[in-house]
Amino acid sequence: MMYRPNRKKCNTGWRFQYEDDEWEDVTLPHTWNAFDTMSTDPNWHYRRGIGVYELDFVPPENTVGQQLWLEFEAVSQSSKVYFDDELLSEHRGGYTAFNVKIPNRAGTIRVEVDNTPDIDLIPSDQSDFFLYGGITRNVWLYRTHDTWIDNVYCDITATETHASLTVHLTLNGNDDQIEQITINLQGIGFHAYLHKDLDGGAFDKSITIEMPIIAGDDYKLWSPQSPNLYQLRVSLFGWGDFSDGMDAGELDLIEEHIGFRYYDFPEYGPFYLNGERLLLKGTHRHEDWAGHGGAVPDDITLREFQLMKDAGFNFVRLGHYPQSRAALEACDELGIIVWEEIPWCRGGVGGETFKQQTRHMLHEMIDQHYNHASIIFWGLGNELDWESDHVDSTDDKVCDFLQELQNITKAKDPRRLTALRRFDYGAHIVDVYSPSIWAGWYRGKYTDYEQNLLDAMAKFPRLLHAEWGGDSHVGRFRDPPHINEEPLSTIDNAEEVGTATSEDGFTRYSKDGDWSESYILKLMDHHLMVQNKLSNFAGGLQWAFKDFGTPLRPENPIPYLNQKGLLTRNGTPKANYDVFRKWNFGQSDKLINPVSHGSTSVCKDFELAYSENKIWVTLLDEDGNRIIQDDRRVHFSIVFGGKLLRHRGYMGASDIIETSNGRAWIEIIPDNDRVEITIQVDVLGIGKKRERFTINHS
Repeated sequence: MMYRPNRKKCNTGWRFQYEDDEWEDVTLPHTWNAFDTMSTDPNWHYRRGIGVYELDFVPPENTVGQQLWLEFEAVSQSSKVYFDDELLSEHRGGYTAFNVKIPNRAGTIRVEVDNTPDIDLIPSDQSDFFLYGGITRNVWLYRTHDTWIDNVYCDITATETHASLTVHLTLNGNDDQIEQITINLQGIGFHAYLHKDLDGGAFDKSITIEMPIIAGDDYKLWSPQSPNLYQLRVSLFGWGDFSDGMDAGELDLIEEHIGFRYYDFPEYGPFYLNGERLLLKGTHRHEDWAGHGGAVPDDITLREFQLMKDAGFNFVRLGHYPQSRAALEACDELGIIVWEEIPWCRGGVGGETFKQQTRHMLHEMIDQHYNHASIIFWGLGNELDWESDHVDSTDDKVCDFLQELQNITKAKDPRRLTALRRFDYGAHIVDVYSPSIWAGWYRGKYTDYEQNLLDAMAKFPRLLHAEWGGDSHVGRFRDPPHINEEPLSTIDNAEEVGTATSEDGFTRYSKDGDWSESYILKLMDHHLMVQNKLSNFAGGLQWAFKDFGTPLRPENPIPYLNQKGLLTRNGTPKANYDVFRKWNFGQSDKLINPVSHGSTSVCKDFELAYSENKIWVTLLDEDGNRIIQDDRRVHFSIVFGGKLLRHRGYMGASDIIETSNGRAWIEIIPDNDRVEITIQVDVLGIGKKRERFTINHS
């Protein structure tokens, strides 16, 4: 959404109720699924329903005669907004922003939020991530007069030495008020101004203004190495003197940061930015964080993108939905190129209700993020060959609707490229395509990767390889072999439907491997070697930057967690994070492949230790030695004297977790001098061995 300098966060003072639960005070962003998604209790796991948020609203001072608005950055997944029981707005879709005009008086704002499954609302429930419920991003209060700027679109043509800027405005309100539009482009060492006199008469609500050519020593392009941005200020002035806090006569003011860059992606060739080849070194981001679920605060978002930049990434795919303004601003400011996509993820295509809601999300995504220099690719879908939620969906119908979305996107934004992942049948429709290649994880061996990639590059004219890697359980390091039976090499290493969770079928590392960091270090090192040596390869995107929650993986070492991240769910780097630092910077802060030590015998017992509010479990063989080749789960539960840090999805904050090299631990939050917890482990010859452990703090 557009940035207005007069806007203020409206995140505090809310109360919340889920279904028939008690009311509680909350601060936004907020989701009622922040913890229940990581719970294995079927009565509390992943609540899907309706939550209600209320705010007792009092207008700010000095706003008499002005129009007040609330901007919701995201409400997941659908919402109704009321003011004193009057319905003001409805919105469908959990990942795009919307504005609501509210009365300029005291009253109660009520937001009813629904994340109940709905096959006509994307993303599909077959998607491999949680569909969180709540007001999951910021809410802003801002003000305008009766005439305001609806949107600002900046079209840029750039070369190495100069650029032109065309600003398209859409206006709304009382056309008799408007006198003048002023556009001010501020940068380092230069300023450009343009005044558009409208003579106080009727106006076209869509206005195009061309800025003069920019040239000179101070003109700098935007790139990952030098993410130069310039501030654009668009002011709308009216007749008369308005002395209510805005500048005299100023009806509305918008500020945007824009960057100048140009690119080329020739068929069967690499990617070029600003006239030079740029190998796109990419990863993926889900809006998901331990203890917050999908309601990630802006400061955490900024920290996450800084960690990406620190590892040498210059490219990110925002999977699989539009993300927050803070995320896009971080990419603009850090120099990270973006592939952003609508949440058409699996599930096929439905009827007209489905299509209209999907079209609307596409329009909103492009309208709201049009001016971000970082965005070069608009994603139109993901894994569209998956099983369908709709009985009459076919590949041909999916293609027809994909073509419609392609036409909409090109009409709205012909300067950017469209992209699609995993739907070979429709690859010809979009500009850029990524097939599914999971060499060494869901299919085959990682040494198959180079031939898999070369075959795909010969088949698809503009190829980016999105989604590769594998799961690792943090702290698990083992010597080879990492699998009991080697998979067969294959020319097709695409993930098959059901491969992620099925126990049946061919040998594969995802099902039969040890999920060690040791193996994934080797896989990633090999993939990066291949990508770096192919001169006509455009780029790849590792899946995914950080572990994230998913309803489809209860059997994982940390239940309900996709563990393919380079970071744990709370943002702690795993060893594989350092592989990218090695390739991108030629340096490494850690040992790339730690050696495992310990017994490989069968677990016969376990011992407990306590230090710094952490309880440690160590599996032992019959001689009392720690074992490492064991993946059994440990169950922690509190009996007395405090709480366990749990339901956060990482080692130390999960009450059910597999061991790493024979160890697991959890953090305790004591509220008494004496704490008692119970630990349960399956032990050979005994069955479930449960032991109570008492900690005396006094």
